Amino acid sequence: MKVEGLKVEGDIALKPANLKPDNLGLLATLREQPDNLGLLAKLREQPANFKISTLLKQGQGLYDSGRFAEAVDVLEQALESNQSKGDQLSEAMVLSNLSLAYQQLGLWNQAKNAIANSEKLLRSIKSPDSTAYLQVLAQSLMIKGSIELGSSEAKAAMESWEQAAVTYGELGDEAGEIRSRINIAQALQDLGMYKRALNLLNQVEESLIAQSNSLNKAILLRSLGNMRQLVGQLSQSRQTLEKSLQIARSLSSSQEISATLFSLGNTARAQLSSGDTAETQQELEEAIDYYQQAFDQSTDQITKLEAQLNQLSLLIDNKRIKQAQALIPQILPQLESLPLSRRSIYLRINFAQSLMKDELRSIKDEGNFEISAKRLQPSVKIAVAPSYEIAKILATGAQQAKGLGDKRAEAYAIGTLGQLYEQNQQLPESQDLTQQALKLAQEVNAPDISYRWQWQLGRISTGLGEEENAIAAYTEAVNTLKSLRSDLVAVNQQVRFTFRESVEPVY
Repeated sequence: MKVEGLKVEGDIALKPANLKPDNLGLLATLREQPDNLGLLAKLREQPANFKISTLLKQGQGLYDSGRFAEAVDVLEQALESNQSKGDQLSEAMVLSNLSLAYQQLGLWNQAKNAIANSEKLLRSIKSPDSTAYLQVLAQSLMIKGSIELGSSEAKAAMESWEQAAVTYGELGDEAGEIRSRINIAQALQDLGMYKRALNLLNQVEESLIAQSNSLNKAILLRSLGNMRQLVGQLSQSRQTLEKSLQIARSLSSSQEISATLFSLGNTARAQLSSGDTAETQQELEEAIDYYQQAFDQSTDQITKLEAQLNQLSLLIDNKRIKQAQALIPQILPQLESLPLSRRSIYLRINFAQSLMKDELRSIKDEGNFEISAKRLQPSVKIAVAPSYEIAKILATGAQQAKGLGDKRAEAYAIGTLGQLYEQNQQLPESQDLTQQALKLAQEVNAPDISYRWQWQLGRISTGLGEEENAIAAYTEAVNTLKSLRSDLVAVNQQVRFTFRESVEPVY
């Protein structure tokens, strides 16, 4: 089948979550934002600031509901109102909140400019020792770190969060200090320093053992459980996550309950994939049930979709095709209704990747690939998902990412589109798309993406009979992998095996 009319102008390409052993096994684990980055700071309640305070509260409500573009409009109004009052501290806080909303929309240049202006204002304040100043400074550093992490600057993010931890320490804000250290662990994870990240989270857990139950404690335990799953400590991961779930339920925090159930689904899935349990079918049912509970519990549209998409890929991987087909028609309409952001683009790509899996594609009637999409009934079109429909999903994601200026997401989408062309034996088109994807991945210094497209380019070149180009591409993939696996010697043997099993075909 030839995919026509889907040429995306300019460069196209894909970004998976950061390289993790579970991602290498094609688990659809979706990356979380560092904890506490979704909270907008509260403006000091003073009569002169009433209008700004009202706008900030409105902006926070929009932000929390995922309506980031509308939140930006409201926060820009707050910034304009504040600038006329000459309150530098309040202006710095509004700018940091605005930066956070820009980040969620993938508007990285605007986000960086806003946080830089916030920093500049904070440096100009003459009496920087007040509690209010330290609170705004700490928040600004937390947001700066999230932007740096999103820009593939994990080391800089770690430094920002270390400064935030010190600032929270000066305030006597232990909860803020803990959030900072959890985020530091995320940066260490992104740098491939899994053992250091795990040690840090263990230290934080020890400091919380004697404390009463709280939302922060539940979040910490979930983060620790996720990290333990990453390094292959699957039984310990489940135990930690069950503790987190118990606390979240005692606090009636539906969103935290959902997040922890999602993590439990991922751990149960990892146990199934690694053969960690003799009760294979029981583990499969448990993982499916965890994802379903996460969907049922969540009030957030994106979280619901993440659970459904992980459930879908799990069903396909285990050849439960009828259940998967029943789920597919529910997903695409939800994707189309999401506000545009990096996360929504990743969900779109995740969906396309599931539809591209051999287990699902092998049951399709090849004749459907030649049928015009216009002639297919909606229910049939989504359940059968011919290549044309998958290509449209990916091309739209690439266009959205390009519009946001998000090169990682663009690289992710275009590379996956190249993979689809490769599956359909349209090798010249696949080669062009993969080269674009690789160029974008390298521009943002993303080796976790680059090796995939180098490997893909090697396969395509082999298919085209370009032996020298294939050898060069495979060699680059191997060299990139060497830089990624250096920290794996410090982690669980099963993880090292999973990594080897996943990348051995490259060698």
